[in-house]
Amino acid sequence: MGIRTSLIGYGTALAGMSWLVSQLAPAQDSIQVFGQGFNIGTGLSIEPQYILGGYVLGLGMSLYGLLNKDNIYDKFFESENMKNAKGVRPTLKKTIIKEYGYDVYFNLPSGMSLNDFTSKDTLLAFEQYLNAKVEFSYIDNSILGKVVTAKLERYYKYQYMVQDMPSKIVVGYSSTGIQVIDLADYPHMLVAGGTGTGKSVSLRSIITNLILNWKKEDLVLNLIDFKKVELGIFKGSEIVNKFITTIAETDILLDEMESEAKKRFNMFECKGLLHIQKWNSKYKKQKLNYIINIIDEFAMMEDSKETLARLKKRLAFDRAAGIYYVIATQRPSYEILPGSLKANIITKLAFQTATAVNSEIILDETGAEKLRGKGNGLLKTDKIVEIQTMFLDEDEAKKLIKHTLVNKSINTNIMEVCKVNDNGERLQGIRRNRKIQSVES
Repeated sequence: MGIRTSLIGYGTALAGMSWLVSQLAPAQDSIQVFGQGFNIGTGLSIEPQYILGGYVLGLGMSLYGLLNKDNIYDKFFESENMKNAKGVRPTLKKTIIKEYGYDVYFNLPSGMSLNDFTSKDTLLAFEQYLNAKVEFSYIDNSILGKVVTAKLERYYKYQYMVQDMPSKIVVGYSSTGIQVIDLADYPHMLVAGGTGTGKSVSLRSIITNLILNWKKEDLVLNLIDFKKVELGIFKGSEIVNKFITTIAETDILLDEMESEAKKRFNMFECKGLLHIQKWNSKYKKQKLNYIINIIDEFAMMEDSKETLARLKKRLAFDRAAGIYYVIATQRPSYEILPGSLKANIITKLAFQTATAVNSEIILDETGAEKLRGKGNGLLKTDKIVEIQTMFLDEDEAKKLIKHTLVNKSINTNIMEVCKVNDNGERLQGIRRNRKIQSVES
């Protein structure tokens, strides 16, 4: 449909130029354009200024034909019977050219909502109509449609990306630009795909960017690498608190995370707060750091039922405390990734899978089996976006993080504004009328 519109614009431009020829040119057998002679076969010629004017008019009319698509969308809304109870249909407000294509804004009639645009059948029909990928969102009482005509590249070299929150993870590129996920909004992350499809490189890029962005006062990483291969290059970095390689150590870490979460929740309760974002906003001098626990080759925990039970509990309860989990595997199966585990993981990144069934295990829908591999993935939060992760080899990662390496372990440095015991239980008070000391409101 975009091609058809452009052709209409070009045709209109040619008609405009022909009109200029018939109206303005004296009779001659040939014309001179920028010093070149052209036989136009009509006994007419055009002065160079008229040629230039014709081109300008043609370009303007062509651009108008590209941007003024109101009639095109009217026809689509009519064909899809998109209207409110009074028969009023959405109308085009404006079109804005973007690097990835263009944005279209529609007036939203009373009684209609974003769901009228994002239902699976309507979205597919819209994309087929425009011959482009489209992403819809609601903004300022209007519907914004991002029409993506740009193509996703097959390769992106790693680039350091500055972030403003420790909970944000740089995943890679989509057709619309860099893709960043905030675990505070989409808590916990599953990364899965077949062998050699990009999982390890993706984790390397994610961890490197976190290390380069933050100090231990902002973020602590705990890395679990049962194969003792992929994540070892990071274990001496300043913000890496623990590097774990056994199930027994994992059990200890999960118990520590439970105690940590209890302490933080008791602190929040003391001040009538619900989560870490509110705490850090109110008590800037006593900010709590975020904690991200990354588990590579999660499938090796399959036989450790008690450990899995601990992890499921942590996924359900720790997110408001600023404690998040990223779990990765190259062996997706229903036994390893049951629904009860995935229920509390909102962000899912799937690389190429061997079968459609494996795609459904990761994303709850097919699609990953059609990916091309080598870092090409599908990122799912409240929608699915095709991405290409940034390539970062091991040697380059070592060079980038070399200046962050330290020899001492890291304390998570929890600010004890309420008195708590070793189990994270808040003490109600101390005898002899001694009050608990806490941060001033």
